[in-house]
Amino acid sequence: MNAFIMKSMDSAPKDGREVILKVARRAGISGCFLVGHYMPGGHCIEDHPAIAAGWYFWNGLMFDKAADPIGWCPLPGEAADSITVLEAWEAIGHDTGMNPSKDELLDSLRYMSRLATTLSEATNPAVHRVLTERIRQIQQHGYDSDHDDDHACDEIAALATYYAMPPSARYWDATSTGYGGTLGEAILPEGWTAKPWDGEEAGRIRELEKAGALIIAELERLHRAEQRDAEPAEAVQS
Repeated sequence: MNAFIMKSMDSAPKDGREVILKVARRAGISGCFLVGHYMPGGHCIEDHPAIAAGWYFWNGLMFDKAADPIGWCPLPGEAADSITVLEAWEAIGHDTGMNPSKDELLDSLRYMSRLATTLSEATNPAVHRVLTERIRQIQQHGYDSDHDDDHACDEIAALATYYAMPPSARYWDATSTGYGGTLGEAILPEGWTAKPWDGEEAGRIRELEKAGALIIAELERLHRAEQRDAEPAEAVQS
């Protein structure tokens, strides 16, 4: 179970700080996460009509109001208030619809601790970008360890390769492989989709962030598989 501890919106900062927001529904998908901040309303955006007070996020073109935020937490790497184990247990139970067992709770807390420590120590902005993208994949799309363990045929590594390869290479002829007319079609796992580079520099950076995060996911999956394979041998030796 990989989850952040979401706090009540009553405690969310309204000083303009960017935070992670959980909203009840966005684009027809329930339980989505956004990065946004509180706006007091009125003419608080330059060259923009007056807006109502509330929580807003940047949708790529303009500030959009977040519909029905139901929880928040600090951005990765930012200092957060301490919480009790009981609060963590209740928060995870609220988020998943069932209260976790002791082992599940401890696993989740250990995972969050490792992520927070890694992000806080990531002084290289490129490393920070990749780790933040990995968190986004887990939180917004549910691509956690349970999901990844179901894809043990190198699909995750293949998608990472798609995003990492030079964009022009995706159009190289690959008919001889029998998996597609182009290299991009051939390397993309069957039934999977990808958002290709649109020519903008920021778009290429996003591709490499996704590739790096997917490589981390695949390495984590392989590590878990190694641990599972070693367990029977250790049990026999003991």
